[in-house]
Amino acid sequence: MYGLGIGLVLTSTSAHAGWNVLAKRAGPAGTAYVAATAAASATLWAAPVLALLLVTGYRPSRTGVVFLIGAGVLHTTYFLALARAYRGHDLSVVYPVARGVAPLAASAVAVALLGDRVTPLGVLGILAISLGVLALGWPGRQGATPSLRGVGWGLGIAAVITAYTVWDAHSVASLGTPPLVQEWAGEAGRALLLAGWVAHHQDRVRRAVRRYRREIVGQSLLSPASYLLVLTAYRYAPVTVVAPLREVGVLLGVVAGIRLFGEPAGRRRLLAAALVVVGAGMVAMGG
Repeated sequence: MYGLGIGLVLTSTSAHAGWNVLAKRAGPAGTAYVAATAAASATLWAAPVLALLLVTGYRPSRTGVVFLIGAGVLHTTYFLALARAYRGHDLSVVYPVARGVAPLAASAVAVALLGDRVTPLGVLGILAISLGVLALGWPGRQGATPSLRGVGWGLGIAAVITAYTVWDAHSVASLGTPPLVQEWAGEAGRALLLAGWVAHHQDRVRRAVRRYRREIVGQSLLSPASYLLVLTAYRYAPVTVVAPLREVGVLLGVVAGIRLFGEPAGRRRLLAAALVVVGAGMVAMGG
């Protein structure tokens, strides 16, 4: 079952990098794009959630309800921050920094609060992944003037990723919340929290939908699917394994930034990419 957890995480990485590329493309639309993808995701995934509830008869406890509501708040914060960061900064800076710091922090919190354990080899792997992705995103001599603000946004987003990673993992692994329900709660909660904003900016939302229809549909399918795989993985492997392994997708994000958006590349990034791969292998073996 441990191997299944690793397989689920690695499968999710391509989808995760893919929807981040779509979000970068739609960066100019900002909050309007975030609201549109939230509504689309909540609608597209409502039928599978309803079917699951009818088949299983699942009903959340009071604590479970709190964690479902909290998921909406945390994921709304995450998507708004990500949209703001992508509007003015490189995908190959924001994405690696955000994903690089998060596994180290999430693993530390999981050990402290959830009772997870990590082997010495796993610790080295987590550090290798974090250092590798930070090196991928850290400003260098290549290209235009490096954006330290992009790094700052990445660090802030990493804090939010840490929070929702541990929050959702506890809900799924300890409270027994079905992964599909937990994921949908984040999407539906985001749509509800942004409903007031949408009511006052309907023209902006309509423009975003017309211009970025493909991106909205693509992200609405890929984002929930990628995270659903991760939430399911929490049932077979601890946070200290799942969170770091998710960072393998950073390699795809960096390549996409370089190839699709003309962002800078170089030897340093190739070496950093190799460090991420080595770290991922160490985490998998040390779990």
